[in-house]
Amino acid sequence: PLQVKGPVEQIHHLVAHAQVIVGESATMSSEAAVLGVPAVFIATTGRGYTDDQERRYGIVRHFTDQQFAQAVEEIDALLADSPQEFGQKARQRLLEEKIDVTGWMVDYFESTFAGV
Repeated sequence: PLQVKGPVEQIHHLVAHAQVIVGESATMSSEAAVLGVPAVFIATTGRGYTDDQERRYGIVRHFTDQQFAQAVEEIDALLADSPQEFGQKARQRLLEEKIDVTGWMVDYFESTFAGV
């Protein structure tokens, strides 16, 4: 009964309107962070990119399955403390500090192979 119904290609629209994302997917946690939605990522191992988003922006929080109680406490704390406002501030900082990789690649290839 809790299964998300609807086209899977619309998942990011759903995520963008969430208060907090909780799950075991590092990818979805990171994508939520870029959309300005705090994420609680529960998995045995972390990932470099989610570790960075946790350390630098606090928008992804990683817990192992052995830290379930702490994860629940963190979820409660996030929900009690304006997650949308926090998430949007963290997102803005993240976007300001990162480059547009697609734009960089286009510039690189156009300048490197301009006469080829």
